[in-house]
Amino acid sequence: NALIGYGLVVGLAGSGDSERSAITRQALTNVYGRLGATVSGSEISSRNAAVVVVVAKLPASANVGDKIPVTVSSAGDARSLAGGTLLMTTLNGPDGRTYALAQGPLVAGGDSFSSQLNLRQRNYPTTARLEDGATVEAPVEAQLLGPNSELAFLLQEPSFTTASRI
Repeated sequence: NALIGYGLVVGLAGSGDSERSAITRQALTNVYGRLGATVSGSEISSRNAAVVVVVAKLPASANVGDKIPVTVSSAGDARSLAGGTLLMTTLNGPDGRTYALAQGPLVAGGDSFSSQLNLRQRNYPTTARLEDGATVEAPVEAQLLGPNSELAFLLQEPSFTTASRI
């Protein structure tokens, strides 16, 4: 079951989205508003934040409280997500329901260095991983059988005791 969300990564030490990114300013304004601060988008000019898309796969056997890994990718013009922290992000399924919440420090698998007009990049610093970064908030409701259907088990060592226990 695929999950997707839209979030914000902070703590990027100058490698985040540029000041041209209106969506980053809007996201920061929304976060500050939820935390009780009133700040307009024109007052925000931080290269330490980046707008991201968060994706995860929810196993069919997941229970409420289970942890699942997530992948975080820059949606703006951030140069790197290394050292960033994902703020609480809801992860929704195709039906629009929230199934998990993701938050925490990112582990980026790449790096990008620039010095004296020389750029060196290894792997993809704009994509990061968050192992056990999301907590399952709602289980997947799977319907195995339709009306008037049967479920059959083929036992390797058949016995009435094993069949009744199943």
